[in-house]
Amino acid sequence: MMKILLADDAAEFRNYLRSLLEEMLDCVEIREGENGQEAIDLAQQFHPVLVLMDISMPKVNGIEATRAIHRLMPDCKILILTVHTDSAFVTLSRQAGASGYLLKNQVDQELMVAVENVMRDEWFESTTT
Repeated sequence: MMKILLADDAAEFRNYLRSLLEEMLDCVEIREGENGQEAIDLAQQFHPVLVLMDISMPKVNGIEATRAIHRLMPDCKILILTVHTDSAFVTLSRQAGASGYLLKNQVDQELMVAVENVMRDEWFESTTT
């Protein structure tokens, strides 16, 4: 069973991600958080192997939540999912401990490749960043 945590403040996008992941992967258990603090708390309770993390969220942003989860659970893979195309966000994400950087407008085309890469400890970055 692959445990995945989805952290995004947009419920509609989380639902979309959930349906994609359930379609792409066998035996997946998914939990959802709508802000960075909830993502940190859920990660500690749920112990996911993979977190899909938005950057722009209330309470604690995705970069800070990534940093906290990476510090608490260094083996957990964190894939940033964002609309931010600025390379400064890629750098900040990597410094925080992210395993990859996927643009939301590329999810349909690149989600499976991104998940496969980060689970093999290979950095993934959307081709359009």
